[in-house]
Amino acid sequence: MNLVEILKKVKLRYPVVWDWVEDINGILLGKSRPRRMSYIKRKILLFSPGHDGLVFKDAKKEDIPIIVEFLNHLSAEDVAHFRPFPFTDRSLGHVISCGTYQVYLAMSGKELVGLFFLRFFINRQCYLGFAVNSSYRGKGIGKKMIEAMASAVKGSGFQLMSTVCADNQASIKAHMAAAQFEIVSHLSSDEIVLRLKN
Repeated sequence: MNLVEILKKVKLRYPVVWDWVEDINGILLGKSRPRRMSYIKRKILLFSPGHDGLVFKDAKKEDIPIIVEFLNHLSAEDVAHFRPFPFTDRSLGHVISCGTYQVYLAMSGKELVGLFFLRFFINRQCYLGFAVNSSYRGKGIGKKMIEAMASAVKGSGFQLMSTVCADNQASIKAHMAAAQFEIVSHLSSDEIVLRLKN
């Protein structure tokens, strides 16, 4: 069993312990890597998606209601592939404030059409995650979110990683189209681990 699988088991079996791990990780990141993380955030917020009217913004606590609504309208299939944290006000408040995550919104006017995030670890790895509103699929929005994250993380001192369900071909294709990812391992949970090439 590799480290990713161990961490996933702790997260699922002991959510309170996992919250503590994330809080401690966030404190350590805030003390040791604040400039690198600020650099990444600036690059993402300056990234031009190239889609008419689409902008990326940093998620704030006041955005939690629209994020919860967005996440709770994902299909059952989407949720099977994308469930990085519980879709509740409390959980999202913790995610936004714990210092381990950077959460971003893809907005078209006042409509939230996509959500993406980076989850940082003190070992200099960070994992990406993203979801796109079903009405906006096939327009390259997922690819643009991944491009923004890959571009921002490259050269920052962090290694960009991602776990993807092996049967989620749309997500795998988006990763490969957006940046130079390689498959580095297969998990017993039928997920693959991708790593951005340096």
